[in-house]
Amino acid sequence: VDLVSSGSHHVLSEILCDSMKSNSNDLEIQRLCLRTISSAFKQSNAGISKLVLARAHIEIINAMQHFHSSMEIQQRACAAIWALSRDNSARTALIRKGVCGLIQRAMSRNFGDNVLVEKALMALRALSIDEEARDILHRVSVVHDIVQVMECHCMNADIQRDGCAVLSNMAVEFEKKQASVVSVHVLRAVVAALKTHLSDPVVVESACFALNNFSYEETNLRALRRFTEIFPLLERAQQISKGDHAFAVVEKLQISRAEDESLEEQLHVYLLHLIEQKADVPEVVEEVVEFLRANEWSLRMMAETLSALRLLATKATSHKEILLDQLSIPDLERILRVFEDDIRIQTEARRLIECFK
Repeated sequence: VDLVSSGSHHVLSEILCDSMKSNSNDLEIQRLCLRTISSAFKQSNAGISKLVLARAHIEIINAMQHFHSSMEIQQRACAAIWALSRDNSARTALIRKGVCGLIQRAMSRNFGDNVLVEKALMALRALSIDEEARDILHRVSVVHDIVQVMECHCMNADIQRDGCAVLSNMAVEFEKKQASVVSVHVLRAVVAALKTHLSDPVVVESACFALNNFSYEETNLRALRRFTEIFPLLERAQQISKGDHAFAVVEKLQISRAEDESLEEQLHVYLLHLIEQKADVPEVVEEVVEFLRANEWSLRMMAETLSALRLLATKATSHKEILLDQLSIPDLERILRVFEDDIRIQTEARRLIECFK
Protein backbone atom coordinates (compact mmCIF):
# COMPACT_ATOMS: atom_id res chain seq x y z
CA VAL A 1 0.00 0.00 0.00
CA ASP A 2 2.84 2.42 0.87
CA LEU A 3 4.60 1.69 -2.43
CA VAL A 4 1.41 2.33 -4.39
CA SER A 5 0.68 5.61 -2.62
CA SER A 6 4.29 6.83 -2.87
CA GLY A 7 4.53 6.08 -6.58
CA SER A 8 7.61 3.85 -6.21
CA HIS A 9 6.82 2.07 -9.44
CA HIS A 10 10.25 0.59 -10.05
CA VAL A 11 10.41 -1.12 -6.66
CA LEU A 12 6.77 -2.18 -6.85
CA SER A 13 7.27 -3.65 -10.34
CA GLU A 14 10.22 -5.73 -9.18
CA ILE A 15 8.35 -6.98 -6.10
CA LEU A 16 5.24 -7.90 -8.07
CA CYS A 17 7.07 -9.73 -10.85
CA ASP A 18 9.42 -11.55 -8.46
CA SER A 19 6.43 -12.60 -6.36
CA MET A 20 4.54 -13.93 -9.36
CA LYS A 21 7.56 -15.80 -10.70
CA SER A 22 8.54 -17.30 -7.32
CA ASN A 23 4.98 -18.30 -6.47
CA SER A 24 3.67 -19.39 -9.85
CA ASN A 25 1.50 -22.12 -8.30
CA ASP A 26 -0.01 -19.95 -5.58
CA LEU A 27 -3.45 -18.80 -6.67
CA GLU A 28 -3.80 -16.20 -3.93
CA ILE A 29 -0.49 -14.49 -4.65
CA GLN A 30 -1.15 -14.45 -8.40
CA ARG A 31 -4.56 -12.93 -7.75
CA LEU A 32 -3.17 -10.25 -5.44
CA CYS A 33 -0.37 -9.29 -7.82
CA LEU A 34 -2.69 -9.09 -10.83
CA ARG A 35 -5.13 -6.93 -8.88
CA THR A 36 -2.29 -4.61 -7.84
CA ILE A 37 -1.01 -4.28 -11.40
CA SER A 38 -4.44 -3.37 -12.77
CA SER A 39 -5.20 -0.86 -10.01
CA ALA A 40 -1.81 0.69 -9.21
CA PHE A 41 -0.62 1.23 -12.78
CA LYS A 42 -3.80 2.19 -14.61
CA GLN A 43 -3.00 5.91 -14.27
CA SER A 44 0.77 5.77 -14.68
CA ASN A 45 2.43 5.42 -18.07
CA ALA A 46 5.84 5.76 -16.43
CA GLY A 47 5.01 2.90 -14.13
CA ILE A 48 3.97 0.68 -17.03
CA SER A 49 7.41 0.97 -18.61
CA LYS A 50 8.87 -0.26 -15.31
CA LEU A 51 6.54 -3.24 -15.42
CA VAL A 52 7.68 -4.13 -18.93
CA LEU A 53 11.33 -3.97 -17.85
CA ALA A 54 10.48 -6.29 -14.97
CA ARG A 55 8.82 -8.66 -17.51
CA ALA A 56 5.37 -8.33 -16.00
CA HIS A 57 3.79 -9.24 -19.34
CA ILE A 58 5.46 -12.66 -19.14
CA GLU A 59 4.14 -13.29 -15.64
CA ILE A 60 0.62 -12.19 -16.57
CA ILE A 61 0.57 -14.60 -19.50
CA ASN A 62 2.00 -17.40 -17.36
CA ALA A 63 -0.74 -16.86 -14.80
CA MET A 64 -3.46 -16.99 -17.49
CA GLN A 65 -2.03 -20.22 -18.85
CA HIS A 66 -1.41 -21.91 -15.51
CA PHE A 67 -4.77 -20.94 -13.97
CA HIS A 68 -6.81 -21.18 -17.16
CA SER A 69 -9.79 -22.62 -15.25
CA SER A 70 -9.83 -19.84 -12.62
CA MET A 71 -12.42 -17.25 -13.55
CA GLU A 72 -10.99 -14.67 -11.17
CA ILE A 73 -7.42 -15.02 -12.50
CA GLN A 74 -8.69 -14.61 -16.06
CA GLN A 75 -10.70 -11.54 -15.05
CA ARG A 76 -7.82 -9.87 -13.25
CA ALA A 77 -5.31 -10.81 -15.92
CA CYS A 78 -7.49 -9.14 -18.56
CA ALA A 79 -7.72 -6.02 -16.38
CA ALA A 80 -3.93 -6.01 -16.00
CA ILE A 81 -3.49 -6.43 -19.76
CA TRP A 82 -5.77 -3.45 -20.32
CA ALA A 83 -3.66 -1.35 -17.95
CA LEU A 84 -0.40 -2.32 -19.66
CA SER A 85 -1.75 -2.00 -23.21
CA ARG A 86 -2.00 1.78 -23.00
CA ASP A 87 1.80 1.78 -23.43
CA ASN A 88 3.02 1.02 -26.97
CA SER A 89 5.99 -1.11 -25.98
CA ALA A 90 3.98 -3.05 -23.41
CA ARG A 91 1.20 -3.64 -25.91
CA THR A 92 3.64 -4.95 -28.51
CA ALA A 93 5.32 -7.23 -25.96
CA LEU A 94 1.96 -8.68 -24.90
CA ILE A 95 0.83 -9.24 -28.47
CA ARG A 96 4.01 -11.03 -29.47
CA LYS A 97 3.80 -13.34 -26.46
CA GLY A 98 0.37 -14.60 -27.52
CA VAL A 99 -1.98 -12.66 -25.28
CA CYS A 100 -4.63 -12.18 -28.01
CA GLY A 101 -5.32 -15.88 -28.26
CA LEU A 102 -5.43 -16.26 -24.48
CA ILE A 103 -8.04 -13.53 -24.11
CA GLN A 104 -10.12 -14.95 -26.93
CA ARG A 105 -10.09 -18.41 -25.38
CA ALA A 106 -10.93 -17.06 -21.91
CA MET A 107 -13.87 -15.14 -23.33
CA SER A 108 -15.16 -17.96 -25.54
CA ARG A 109 -15.06 -20.42 -22.63
CA ASN A 110 -16.94 -18.05 -20.32
CA PHE A 111 -19.52 -16.26 -22.48
CA GLY A 112 -21.99 -16.11 -19.64
CA ASP A 113 -19.74 -14.38 -17.10
CA ASN A 114 -20.37 -10.67 -17.52
CA VAL A 115 -17.37 -9.57 -15.41
CA LEU A 116 -14.88 -11.62 -17.41
CA VAL A 117 -16.42 -10.52 -20.70
CA GLU A 118 -16.24 -6.86 -19.59
CA LYS A 119 -12.54 -7.18 -18.70
CA ALA A 120 -11.75 -9.16 -21.85
CA LEU A 121 -13.38 -6.55 -24.08
CA MET A 122 -11.55 -3.75 -22.27
CA ALA A 123 -8.28 -5.53 -23.03
CA LEU A 124 -9.25 -6.27 -26.63
CA ARG A 125 -10.26 -2.66 -27.16
CA ALA A 126 -6.78 -1.52 -26.13
CA LEU A 127 -4.98 -4.24 -28.10
CA SER A 128 -7.00 -4.00 -31.30
CA ILE A 129 -5.70 -0.56 -32.23
CA ASP A 130 -2.52 -2.42 -33.21
CA GLU A 131 -2.39 -3.92 -36.73
CA GLU A 132 -0.43 -6.95 -35.54
CA ALA A 133 -3.08 -7.69 -32.91
CA ARG A 134 -5.91 -7.30 -35.43
CA ASP A 135 -4.28 -9.84 -37.75
CA ILE A 136 -4.05 -12.36 -34.90
CA LEU A 137 -7.57 -11.64 -33.68
CA HIS A 138 -8.97 -12.16 -37.16
CA ARG A 139 -7.24 -15.55 -37.33
CA VAL A 140 -8.83 -16.67 -34.05
CA SER A 141 -12.29 -15.43 -35.18
CA VAL A 142 -12.69 -12.95 -32.35
CA VAL A 143 -15.29 -10.94 -34.30
CA HIS A 144 -17.64 -13.92 -34.22
CA ASP A 145 -17.12 -14.26 -30.46
CA ILE A 146 -17.74 -10.57 -29.83
CA VAL A 147 -21.01 -10.66 -31.75
CA GLN A 148 -22.08 -13.62 -29.60
CA VAL A 149 -21.21 -11.98 -26.28
CA MET A 150 -22.98 -8.79 -27.33
CA GLU A 151 -26.10 -10.84 -28.05
CA CYS A 152 -25.72 -12.73 -24.76
CA HIS A 153 -25.23 -9.56 -22.68
CA CYS A 154 -27.48 -7.23 -24.66
CA MET A 155 -28.48 -5.19 -21.59
CA ASN A 156 -24.93 -4.63 -20.31
CA ALA A 157 -23.93 -1.12 -21.41
CA ASP A 158 -20.19 -1.61 -20.81
CA ILE A 159 -20.09 -4.75 -22.94
CA GLN A 160 -22.06 -3.05 -25.71
CA ARG A 161 -19.82 0.03 -25.63
CA ASP A 162 -16.55 -1.90 -25.81
CA GLY A 163 -17.96 -4.52 -28.18
CA CYS A 164 -18.83 -1.79 -30.68
CA ALA A 165 -15.36 -0.27 -30.25
CA VAL A 166 -13.53 -3.54 -30.89
CA LEU A 167 -15.71 -4.38 -33.92
CA SER A 168 -14.94 -0.92 -35.26
CA ASN A 169 -11.20 -1.38 -34.75
CA MET A 170 -11.30 -4.79 -36.40
CA ALA A 171 -12.94 -3.38 -39.52
CA VAL A 172 -10.60 -0.45 -40.09
CA GLU A 173 -7.16 -0.39 -41.67
CA PHE A 174 -5.87 2.72 -39.92
CA GLU A 175 -2.74 3.10 -42.03
CA LYS A 176 -4.66 2.92 -45.34
CA LYS A 177 -7.66 4.80 -43.94
CA GLN A 178 -9.96 2.10 -45.32
CA ALA A 179 -12.76 -0.02 -43.93
CA SER A 180 -13.27 -3.68 -44.74
CA VAL A 181 -16.57 -5.36 -45.55
CA VAL A 182 -18.27 -6.54 -42.36
CA SER A 183 -20.88 -9.26 -42.03
CA VAL A 184 -24.56 -8.59 -41.51
CA HIS A 185 -24.11 -10.15 -38.05
CA VAL A 186 -21.66 -7.41 -37.10
CA LEU A 187 -23.99 -4.70 -38.36
CA ARG A 188 -26.91 -6.30 -36.54
CA ALA A 189 -24.95 -6.39 -33.25
CA VAL A 190 -24.03 -2.70 -33.46
CA VAL A 191 -27.52 -1.60 -34.53
CA ALA A 192 -28.98 -3.66 -31.66
CA ALA A 193 -26.61 -1.97 -29.20
CA LEU A 194 -27.73 1.42 -30.49
CA LYS A 195 -31.41 0.51 -30.31
CA THR A 196 -31.29 -1.11 -26.86
CA HIS A 197 -29.19 1.64 -25.25
CA LEU A 198 -30.55 4.65 -27.10
CA SER A 199 -30.80 6.61 -23.86
CA ASP A 200 -27.13 6.01 -22.96
CA PRO A 201 -24.90 8.64 -24.64
CA VAL A 202 -21.73 6.58 -24.16
CA VAL A 203 -23.09 3.48 -25.93
CA VAL A 204 -24.76 5.61 -28.59
CA GLU A 205 -21.47 7.36 -29.33
CA SER A 206 -19.57 4.06 -29.53
CA ALA A 207 -22.17 2.48 -31.81
CA CYS A 208 -22.36 5.52 -34.09
CA PHE A 209 -18.56 5.73 -34.22
CA ALA A 210 -18.48 2.09 -35.37
CA LEU A 211 -21.21 2.62 -37.97
CA ASN A 212 -19.42 5.68 -39.29
CA ASN A 213 -16.22 3.69 -39.70
CA PHE A 214 -18.09 0.88 -41.44
CA SER A 215 -19.72 3.39 -43.77
CA TYR A 216 -16.44 4.15 -45.54
CA GLU A 217 -17.04 0.88 -47.41
CA GLU A 218 -19.95 1.06 -49.88
CA THR A 219 -20.90 -2.58 -49.34
CA ASN A 220 -21.46 -1.88 -45.65
CA LEU A 221 -23.62 1.15 -46.43
CA ARG A 222 -25.82 -0.90 -48.72
CA ALA A 223 -26.18 -3.63 -46.10
CA LEU A 224 -26.93 -1.06 -43.39
CA ARG A 225 -29.75 0.42 -45.47
CA ARG A 226 -31.56 -2.91 -45.24
CA PHE A 227 -32.22 -2.27 -41.55
CA THR A 228 -35.63 -0.61 -41.70
CA GLU A 229 -35.17 1.17 -38.37
CA ILE A 230 -31.73 2.63 -39.09
CA PHE A 231 -32.81 6.15 -40.12
CA PRO A 232 -35.08 6.85 -37.11
CA LEU A 233 -32.45 5.34 -34.79
CA LEU A 234 -29.71 7.59 -36.16
CA GLU A 235 -31.94 10.65 -36.08
CA ARG A 236 -32.63 9.98 -32.41
CA ALA A 237 -28.92 9.31 -31.81
CA GLN A 238 -28.09 12.78 -33.12
CA GLN A 239 -30.07 14.23 -30.21
CA ILE A 240 -28.38 11.97 -27.64
CA SER A 241 -24.73 11.91 -28.67
CA LYS A 242 -22.38 14.89 -28.54
CA GLY A 243 -20.39 13.63 -31.53
CA ASP A 244 -21.31 14.07 -35.19
CA HIS A 245 -20.90 10.41 -36.19
CA ALA A 246 -24.66 9.77 -36.40
CA PHE A 247 -25.12 12.77 -38.67
CA ALA A 248 -22.25 11.60 -40.89
CA VAL A 249 -23.75 8.12 -41.26
CA VAL A 250 -27.19 9.52 -42.12
CA GLU A 251 -25.66 11.78 -44.74
CA LYS A 252 -23.73 8.93 -46.36
CA LEU A 253 -26.74 6.63 -46.27
CA GLN A 254 -28.88 9.23 -48.01
CA ILE A 255 -26.28 9.83 -50.72
CA SER A 256 -25.78 6.09 -51.19
CA ARG A 257 -29.52 5.50 -51.47
CA ALA A 258 -29.99 8.24 -54.07
CA GLU A 259 -27.07 6.99 -56.15
CA ASP A 260 -28.24 3.39 -56.00
CA GLU A 261 -31.82 4.27 -56.92
CA SER A 262 -30.52 6.03 -60.02
CA LEU A 263 -28.29 3.06 -60.83
CA GLU A 264 -31.17 0.62 -60.31
CA GLU A 265 -33.24 2.47 -62.88
CA GLN A 266 -30.46 2.08 -65.41
CA LEU A 267 -30.03 -1.61 -64.57
CA HIS A 268 -33.78 -2.17 -64.82
CA VAL A 269 -33.81 -0.74 -68.35
CA TYR A 270 -30.75 -2.80 -69.29
CA LEU A 271 -32.33 -6.04 -68.03
CA LEU A 272 -35.57 -5.42 -69.94
CA HIS A 273 -33.61 -4.65 -73.08
CA LEU A 274 -31.50 -7.80 -72.66
CA ILE A 275 -34.56 -10.04 -72.32
CA GLU A 276 -36.39 -8.41 -75.22
CA GLN A 277 -33.43 -8.58 -77.59
CA LYS A 278 -32.09 -12.04 -76.73
CA ALA A 279 -34.99 -14.01 -75.30
CA ASP A 280 -34.60 -16.75 -77.91
CA VAL A 281 -30.81 -16.94 -77.73
CA PRO A 282 -29.47 -19.63 -75.33
CA GLU A 283 -26.56 -17.41 -74.25
CA VAL A 284 -29.00 -14.98 -72.67
CA VAL A 285 -29.36 -17.29 -69.66
CA GLU A 286 -25.67 -17.05 -68.82
CA GLU A 287 -25.77 -13.29 -69.22
CA VAL A 288 -28.74 -12.92 -66.89
CA VAL A 289 -27.19 -15.23 -64.27
CA GLU A 290 -24.02 -13.15 -64.40
CA PHE A 291 -26.18 -10.03 -64.05
CA LEU A 292 -27.81 -11.56 -60.97
CA ARG A 293 -24.47 -12.26 -59.28
CA ALA A 294 -23.11 -8.82 -60.08
CA ASN A 295 -26.05 -7.05 -58.49
CA GLU A 296 -26.66 -8.83 -55.18
CA TRP A 297 -26.33 -5.45 -53.48
CA SER A 298 -29.73 -4.45 -54.89
CA LEU A 299 -32.86 -6.05 -53.46
CA ARG A 300 -34.91 -4.70 -56.34
CA MET A 301 -32.62 -6.08 -59.04
CA MET A 302 -32.29 -9.44 -57.29
CA ALA A 303 -36.08 -9.87 -57.32
CA GLU A 304 -36.46 -8.67 -60.90
CA THR A 305 -33.62 -10.84 -62.17
CA LEU A 306 -34.92 -13.98 -60.44
CA SER A 307 -38.29 -13.31 -62.06
CA ALA A 308 -36.62 -12.91 -65.46
CA LEU A 309 -34.76 -16.20 -65.04
CA ARG A 310 -38.00 -18.00 -64.23
CA LEU A 311 -39.60 -16.63 -67.37
CA LEU A 312 -36.61 -17.73 -69.46
CA ALA A 313 -36.70 -21.21 -67.93
CA THR A 314 -40.38 -21.63 -68.84
CA LYS A 315 -39.81 -20.27 -72.34
CA ALA A 316 -37.62 -23.11 -73.65
CA THR A 317 -36.29 -26.45 -72.41
CA SER A 318 -32.80 -25.50 -73.58
CA HIS A 319 -32.93 -22.36 -71.46
CA LYS A 320 -33.93 -24.40 -68.40
CA GLU A 321 -31.07 -26.88 -68.90
CA ILE A 322 -28.52 -24.07 -69.20
CA LEU A 323 -29.97 -22.39 -66.13
CA LEU A 324 -29.69 -25.59 -64.09
CA ASP A 325 -26.05 -25.76 -65.06
CA GLN A 326 -25.41 -22.09 -64.22
CA LEU A 327 -27.54 -21.66 -61.08
CA SER A 328 -28.09 -24.66 -58.82
CA ILE A 329 -30.75 -25.18 -56.17
CA PRO A 330 -28.07 -24.78 -53.43
CA ASP A 331 -27.28 -21.37 -54.98
CA LEU A 332 -30.92 -20.39 -54.66
CA GLU A 333 -31.10 -21.74 -51.12
CA ARG A 334 -28.14 -19.50 -50.24
CA ILE A 335 -30.05 -16.54 -51.67
CA LEU A 336 -33.03 -17.47 -49.49
CA ARG A 337 -30.80 -17.46 -46.41
CA VAL A 338 -28.97 -14.24 -47.21
CA PHE A 339 -32.13 -12.31 -48.12
CA GLU A 340 -34.46 -13.90 -45.57
CA ASP A 341 -36.11 -10.58 -44.71
CA ASP A 342 -37.07 -9.55 -48.26
CA ILE A 343 -40.47 -10.91 -49.31
CA ARG A 344 -39.98 -10.24 -53.02
CA ILE A 345 -36.70 -12.14 -53.23
CA GLN A 346 -38.09 -14.98 -51.11
CA THR A 347 -41.09 -15.30 -53.42
CA GLU A 348 -39.14 -15.20 -56.67
CA ALA A 349 -36.41 -17.56 -55.48
CA ARG A 350 -38.98 -20.13 -54.32
CA ARG A 351 -40.84 -19.86 -57.63
CA LEU A 352 -37.62 -20.52 -59.49
CA ILE A 353 -36.86 -23.55 -57.31
CA GLU A 354 -40.33 -24.90 -58.09
CA CYS A 355 -39.66 -24.32 -61.76
CA PHE A 356 -36.58 -26.59 -61.51
CA LYS A 357 -38.56 -29.50 -60.07
